[in-house]
Amino acid sequence: MTRRYRKYRALVRCEARINGKYYPISGKFKFNKQILGEQDLTLVQQKIVDMSKEITTLNIKASDIIITSISSLKIK
Repeated sequence: MTRRYRKYRALVRCEARINGKYYPISGKFKFNKQILGEQDLTLVQQKIVDMSKEITTLNIKASDIIITSISSLKIK
């Protein structure tokens, strides 16, 4: 028997500082737990940093990301 873990999806809107300017970024991400409080925001920031490393050579740190909104999506 395999155990299925619930994934929580969220639409994240944020701004990333690149070369001193802020650029809007948004995306849908899956998390293993619900994003409920301020302590979970570092998890979101790190996920965006990991994504940016995959698609670009820009060195974006978690401190360069300002999260403006998080919306929960349908749980699958």
